[in-house]
Amino acid sequence: MKRPRTWRARLKGTTDDRAAVRLLARASVHLGRDSSALLLFERIGNRSMMADDLYLLGVALSRTGNDKGSTEVWTQGLRADPDHPQILHGMIKVNLKMDRFFEAAAEARRLAKQPAWQARANELLGRIQYARNDPAGAVEFWQRALEHESELTV
Repeated sequence: MKRPRTWRARLKGTTDDRAAVRLLARASVHLGRDSSALLLFERIGNRSMMADDLYLLGVALSRTGNDKGSTEVWTQGLRADPDHPQILHGMIKVNLKMDRFFEAAAEARRLAKQPAWQARANELLGRIQYARNDPAGAVEFWQRALEHESELTV
């Protein structure tokens, strides 16, 4: 717990250390301190955010119940990095939750092109097919996911 206090003390003394603010914002999301993270990301500003920042901001927004906000910042993130795997993964889950199967499937197919994410993409494509009342199609994707089972535990 000493490190966050050290960073907080450093941030109180300066207003222009974006690297320190970015680091604390990212750490705050990873620690589940979403309200702190949201305030810190606000200090960074949209123009200075990288795709990873936008991904984590979207995570914090999603966890606070703001799916619309998370989708908006993830869309910005995909403009910066169209194949950012974590953003694609988050967008797929939100679109699936909102019954936007076409968008979710398109994003999952993009995610599946990345070798380290094939299993997760196929698992999500299975969920999409199941939600579309296509259990046979779902099973096919889930079997593909199991072929890359080791990737699912990462």
